[in-house]
Amino acid sequence: MTNKKIIILGAGITGRMAKLLLEEAFLYEKQSNSSTTINAAYGPNYLKTPIEILQCSPVVVNSTIDDNAPSYKTIKNYKIKKCSDLELLPNEVDKLTYGDIKQFQSVQTEYTFNIPLVKVNYNCSVTSINLHDKLIKFKDTTCVHYDILIITIPLILIMKLIGLSELYPDDSAKLGFFKHRPIYIRTEHTNVYNNEVHINYITDSDNPFYRVTKYKKFIFSESLYKIKNSVKLYPGKIYSNKFTVDLVNDLKDYDVHCFGRYSTWDTNENIHQTYNKLTKFVNTYKGGNYVFKFKR
Repeated sequence: MTNKKIIILGAGITGRMAKLLLEEAFLYEKQSNSSTTINAAYGPNYLKTPIEILQCSPVVVNSTIDDNAPSYKTIKNYKIKKCSDLELLPNEVDKLTYGDIKQFQSVQTEYTFNIPLVKVNYNCSVTSINLHDKLIKFKDTTCVHYDILIITIPLILIMKLIGLSELYPDDSAKLGFFKHRPIYIRTEHTNVYNNEVHINYITDSDNPFYRVTKYKKFIFSESLYKIKNSVKLYPGKIYSNKFTVDLVNDLKDYDVHCFGRYSTWDTNENIHQTYNKLTKFVNTYKGGNYVFKFKR
């Protein structure tokens, strides 16, 4: 089975992890090499615990709400702001989950990470995917055949490339199930160097930003509204639903496998869960217990 041709679409964090685990796969990215510094404009990524294939370093993360230590009241106020901005259900505001407690813990040690270099085919913009012929067509009109397709780009884009009617000829209106809202991130430089990550959550409904992160010599301000000098993160905030879960499972019948929260359209999926899904897939593909030996 290992002689099958595997194509990976998207050279973000998930796509690069997939390439590290499947060296024989071909990784395609629509952006140019110079514009693919992973999340450079979106702020630091950090993990709760290290992932073995990534180059992880511990970092202290300080969290505040309105520049003060988080409390039950301020956490609830922040969720109320999110409720109005994201159209959350009222009962989601009242519930204080274990995830909330962990997210707003004042000081905790987490892990920043770098991804080892992998071979990426840049400037490869996909225009269509033929599920039946297992064929990918690129903007330069070249076509590439695959046996297994690994998707790490947003599911809504994949459905547009496939053509939703190919899977659901009688219900093309289901494209409306991909509810989302873009995030706008403004990056500023500062002369103050921060060795630690400082995240300040904002409850003021009149303030367009909901979170400001300071790390090293950068300040990253996030908003759900278009702000001057900001970068648009698409699709941004996503809303999971039963249809997208079924859709991801249906794609497997065509040897198309989705990994990562945007690709599975699962708002709760984190990078650890994605990595576990990838390793499980690789174990199945390799036909046994596959052990990745990370070369540092």
